[in-house]
Parts: sequence; C-alpha cells; structure tokens
Amino acid sequence: MSKLMNRNKNKSLPKQGLFGEALQQEMEDRGISIQNLSDNIGVTYEHVRRLIKSMAFPSKPLMGMMAQTLGWNKERMAEMQRMALKDKLKHKYADLPESLYGGDKNPKYERAERNLRRLDDAQFEMISRMIEAATKSARA
Repeated sequence: MSKLMNRNKNKSLPKQGLFGEALQQEMEDRGISIQNLSDNIGVTYEHVRRLIKSMAFPSKPLMGMMAQTLGWNKERMAEMQRMALKDKLKHKYADLPESLYGGDKNPKYERAERNLRRLDDAQFEMISRMIEAATKSARA
C-alpha cells in the first residue's frame, strides 16, 4: 500500500503551457476574470480554468470567441493557435522527441521569447542593444 501512495506523490501536475500562460497574461492585461471570460464565450468557469492550466485545449470555434472577446488581431490569433497546438502535441505525445513538435528550444529562452513578443518596436530595439552590449562585455 505504501508503494502505491509514494508513486502517486511523485506525480506532478502538468506545467502551464505556452497557450495557458499567454491567455492568463492577456486576461490580466485587460482586467478580465475567469468568470468574465467564461460568461462572454459561453463555457464554464472550470473550462476556462483548465485552458489556463493547460489541462484542456481550445477548439477552433472557442478560439474565435476568445479572439473576439480579447480583441486579438489575425496575427495574434494565429500565434495563439500555434501555441495551443504546440501544447496539445506536447501533452499528447510527451514521449516523442520535442523537436518533432517544435519544442526543441532551450526552456530558459522560452520565457524571454514570450516576453519579447509583447514589446513594441522601440522596446525591442532597446532590449536587443542591451543584450548585444552584455554579450560583448562577456567576451572581453
């Protein structure tokens, strides 16, 4: 009996995926709660919570309703769809090499990449120069 209990203790909850993290950030930026979003798109509070926690993945119609509610343009919608697909493949085929579904990037860069996407052109240029200066000083 204790072996079974120890085995269950070692299982961890799935990590929040790219889509869930981006959705949560979009909601926070717009001051939209889980309940507000669920009411606007016609799903349960629990379903939105599971989308944020990467325990569920949006259908195309649901993605469209979220895009309308959250004010996504076509580019943002396509980016969110790619993130959801990547998360879904990672969840479904966790045993496959990550390079097959685009997950071969170093995890420490994924957070930086997600944040870089949110910058405007001037902010991106400033950060790029800072990185270039830091790499030059590291080489010196």
